[in-house]
Amino acid sequence: MAGTDKKCPKCGNSFQCFGEEDCWCEKYQILQKDFLRITQDYSDCLCPMCLKEYTSE
Repeated sequence: MAGTDKKCPKCGNSFQCFGEEDCWCEKYQILQKDFLRITQDYSDCLCPMCLKEYTSE
């Protein structure tokens, strides 16, 4: 499956998005409060490095 080239709105890095259900980001566990903060603060997906900052491990 081909991904969509995106630019992270937080840091400016380029990355690929593979859609809502098959994307790499689905493996990250993010608390609901952090997910809501991300959607309020940013207009698009975050890159792997930035998204990892919000994970609950």
